[in-house]
Parts: sequence; structure tokens; C-alpha cells
Amino acid sequence: MAEMTSGPSKGGPHAVGHDRIGTECPVTCLGVWTVGDLLALLVEARRVSGLPAAPADAGFGAHRHEGGRLSRACPLACLQLSTRVRNALRNDRNCTATTVGDLLDLLWSRDLHEVRLMGARGVGEVHAVLLAAGFSVPRLG
Repeated sequence: MAEMTSGPSKGGPHAVGHDRIGTECPVTCLGVWTVGDLLALLVEARRVSGLPAAPADAGFGAHRHEGGRLSRACPLACLQLSTRVRNALRNDRNCTATTVGDLLDLLWSRDLHEVRLMGARGVGEVHAVLLAAGFSVPRLG
């Protein structure tokens, strides 16, 4: 397979943010290199479009969100976490996270890695869910 080295209309090289980005461009023209970059791009697109961070009917029960957006004060149930991750957070004796803010603090302090049965996959899931909800999260790695 030949590597694309010229822009779609100008004959110039593909580069992040060039002025003729089209459907034939590689995703790197958008500045997307990782799944985290893609999630950040989608979150920003949703924010710019004025859409809420989470659908109003996402099954959040009696808890309501200002303008449809999650906040640090929201309970963990507001996040779309897998049963495995929810159970790891609930069953770890040293984990006292009950709100989105608590979970963000664990992620930023790197203490989330210490939660029993969380693992790298669980930390990655938490990272992706918080990023998709519009929160600033640290780079994984």
C-alpha cells in the first residue's frame, strides 16, 4: 500500500491542520494519533455543537444534571462504567470514591492503579469515560 504524501488539492504534504482536509486524508491531519486524541476531539466537537455531555435519558434516576452536564459532585452511578470497574471501586477496602470528583482525584494522583482488581484495562476505561464526559484527565502511561 502506498503512503499518502501529498495533500488532496494543493499537492503539498499532509500535515496536522492543513487547509484542505478532506475525507481522503489520514486521521493524522486532524491531529489524532491515539484513541485519547480521538475522544478529546469528539468531546470538543460535542461541546462546540452545544450538545449535552450525556443524554438526559441515560438512566441516571432521580439525580439531575445542570444543563445535562456531569459535575464533580455527581455520584459514580452517573458514569457509564462497566460492572467490573464499578465492583472494583466498591469492593476495594481502601477506596472511598463515591463521586465523579473522587474518581478524578484518584486518576490524577495515580492511586487508581492501586485499587484492587482495577488493572490497566480498568484504568483505561475510567480514563476514557471521564474524557468522554468532558473532564480534563491526565495522559495515560
